[in-house]
Amino acid sequence: MAYAGELASSPTVRLAEPARAHLDYLVGLLHGSQPESIERRLRVITGEAAVLAGWTTFQCEDRDAARADYALARLLARQTGDQQLLAETFIPMSYLYSTRYAAAGRQTNPTKALTLLRAAGAGPGGARLAAPMRGWAAGCRAAEHAFRGEADAARRELDRAEDALAEIRPGEEHGFLAYWEQTRVDGYVGLCNLLLGRGEAAEQALTKSLETADLSLHRHRLGVKVDLGIARVLQGEIEAACATLEEACGHAERGKFPIVLRRIRNVHREHLARWHDLRVVRSLDEHLHESA
Repeated sequence: MAYAGELASSPTVRLAEPARAHLDYLVGLLHGSQPESIERRLRVITGEAAVLAGWTTFQCEDRDAARADYALARLLARQTGDQQLLAETFIPMSYLYSTRYAAAGRQTNPTKALTLLRAAGAGPGGARLAAPMRGWAAGCRAAEHAFRGEADAARRELDRAEDALAEIRPGEEHGFLAYWEQTRVDGYVGLCNLLLGRGEAAEQALTKSLETADLSLHRHRLGVKVDLGIARVLQGEIEAACATLEEACGHAERGKFPIVLRRIRNVHREHLARWHDLRVVRSLDEHLHESA
């Protein structure tokens, strides 16, 4: 839980190795002889550690390891009948299939991503999720609907994300793997507008998110800046977009956030190719080439 709590403000690369070592230690305990009175609890704890390890390895661009970790977490959830653990696994697991984090040579599957996110919010497991996790799941579902052009469904999920925010008491913003504050809701509002092609509305929400985000929330702020760069591209503000993306690229390099660099490369390929002759676009291209 201490490692999970550090994810919002620490470089994921720094947490990946200790999280992996902790999981290996717990798996070793499971292979030993344990009193029946603690075995189930140990399996649940190991499953939570597997979810954490999967999330960190995904952020470090090791998707095969992430898949194996999530498979272990699902196995342990089913062995123990812990529906909450299963729901907690489905949310980060959905990122493996989301188009927002497409990787070279990897097929995305937005339908599967949305299926996992719906499963996370359904049944007794979804009911047991902490409010920050419910908000995160709703935000992710909203983004997947927006990607499919389903504006009304995206709006309904954003309303659920707001509802989760209202259920959090002071000091409860951070849950397992998730923190949920107004800046996060604004970030998802901006992302959904972005995916629906509404550049100006996206920029307004994303700017608000950046203005209210604590400076320690490095990964969140970087993600918002990447989305802000896309919003400016949609409005034809190519120089401003490249400046925003260059800034995010520099912070991602220094802070060791490889998944953010992946997103910037995707943005460069998908949104800026038609302006490849512009100096600002070439500069970003060179920066990304050096970072690779």
